[in-house]
Amino acid sequence: MIKQMLDLKTAARILSVMLCLLFWVFLSKAIAGNGDDIKKVSKTTIHFSRHHTGKVLVEIKALENQNVELYIFDAEGILVQEIESFHKKIDNTLELNYGQYIYQCFDKDTQLKSGKLFINQNNISYD
Repeated sequence: MIKQMLDLKTAARILSVMLCLLFWVFLSKAIAGNGDDIKKVSKTTIHFSRHHTGKVLVEIKALENQNVELYIFDAEGILVQEIESFHKKIDNTLELNYGQYIYQCFDKDTQLKSGKLFINQNNISYD
């Protein structure tokens, strides 16, 4: 009877150590996922608006050390515009027809932003 109780205590201790280790692994993975790289990526902003000439004005704000590349694809997946810059802030006008587009913004091989762009006669919307 005493031997069975000792075996139960030992099993309980082993189980609690295993649960602590498992908790530590999950916690360390969660902390590792909140690194500076993710914060830097989220600081890039892209803003589309209508230029007074009727063209589309794109404004990109990024960190100083980023080589920003913006690609705009039409609804069929064909590349229609490409912008590259080494500046912190980029202002550029695009000649885009009315329709739906997909945009992707990169810093080298890291995707900073992506989304949909809708252009019609009255407004421009994007996400």
